[in-house]
Amino acid sequence: FTNMIAAGSPQWGKQLAGYLKASGYNTRKAFTLMGTGIKDALVKSIVDWPADNAPLTVAIKGFNKGLIDKGVMQRAPDFEVME
Repeated sequence: FTNMIAAGSPQWGKQLAGYLKASGYNTRKAFTLMGTGIKDALVKSIVDWPADNAPLTVAIKGFNKGLIDKGVMQRAPDFEVME
């Protein structure tokens, strides 16, 4: 998670400014677009995590994918825009 934040956060201010301008300064739309983008980046970072399971874990799971087991972490990220 920290890698995703470190990679993406320097651009978030500029992205939000673009979303605000594109939405006619509708903050709800802009923050919804921003939240969706950050959520998608987080899910991608989970999916892209290296295959670093121990041999026993690989045997139990049936595959070697670091943060993926039943897909719970991939479905968990969400956000809420509050007024």
